[in-house]
Amino acid sequence: MNKYLDWLKNHKVYGIIIPVGIVIIALGNFTDALDKLSKFTSGLFNRDKIEILYNGKTVNGKTIMITEYGRFIFPLHNIAIKNTGNNLAKDLSIKIHFSRRLMKYSEMLPTGVSEIFHGWSVRNSLIENNVSLMEFDDKISLHPDESWSRPYKVVLHFDKRATEIDSVSSKMTIYGGGEPIEVDLILQPKKS
Repeated sequence: MNKYLDWLKNHKVYGIIIPVGIVIIALGNFTDALDKLSKFTSGLFNRDKIEILYNGKTVNGKTIMITEYGRFIFPLHNIAIKNTGNNLAKDLSIKIHFSRRLMKYSEMLPTGVSEIFHGWSVRNSLIENNVSLMEFDDKISLHPDESWSRPYKVVLHFDKRATEIDSVSSKMTIYGGGEPIEVDLILQPKKS
């Protein structure tokens, strides 16, 4: 036995084998230990997974051109945030950065335009190459397979007339479910 321990010390595996052996003995046989380890690690990776959907398709990390409107419209009605994971996604925040100064905005509901803008704040953006930030005031929590969306478009008025601006870049970011999730939207009104 002493020869075996001496060999372990000389080959610098003494500090690894003994603790592993103790763990295996403490957990029972090796198969039980692997089962317990598997259950433990699956819980670590079984987290919420957030996806940004545009017209029903996942667009995480992509760039989308918005060209179907005659003026600057942010199509919130076509965007959804969905939890495709297995756990509750809590305290998600939504921020939309714009490359131009946002002066005024309003909702465009199916029934008409409303100047009342529910739950959003606008201020200066601290992100490079962006000037304005529009942020949803409330935190969002989503259960597995639950989605969040809004039924309106947002009419945007920037620091110049729409006819003087070719396009405006925007970045929608979701914070809270691990790494931030982003989609870039280029708003480009169609020319008459």
